[in-house]
Amino acid sequence: MPGRSASRLAEVRRVVDEELTAHQRRIFVAVVVDQIPRDALAAGLGLQKNAIYKVIFDARRKIRRALVAKGYLEGPGFRHAARPARCRRPRWPRCHRRPAGRAARRPSARG
Repeated sequence: MPGRSASRLAEVRRVVDEELTAHQRRIFVAVVVDQIPRDALAAGLGLQKNAIYKVIFDARRKIRRALVAKGYLEGPGFRHAARPARCRRPRWPRCHRRPAGRAARRPSARG
C-alpha cells in the first residue's frame, strides 16, 4: 500500500518537526538521516556517547508512540509478544547466600 507508507512517512516527519525537542531533532536527523557515526557526533557536540544513545532512544520512543496513536503501528508490546514472561521471584535470596567452599568455612576476624 503505497498510500499508507507515504502517510506514515508524513507522520514521522510531522513528529520529528513538531514533537521532538530541538536537541532531539538535531541528533536524530544527524544519526538517522545524515548517517553521522555516533562517536563522531558525540565528539563534535562535546557529549558522551551514552548521551547520544539516550537522546536517540527518547526520540524513537516519541515517534513510535505517535505512530501507535495514529494506528500506523500496533501497541507497544507487539515486538516482545513471543518472549516468555519474566519471572517475578525476587533475585536477592540467590545473591545473598553464603559462598560455597573455602570462603564459607573461613573463621571470622572477630573470633
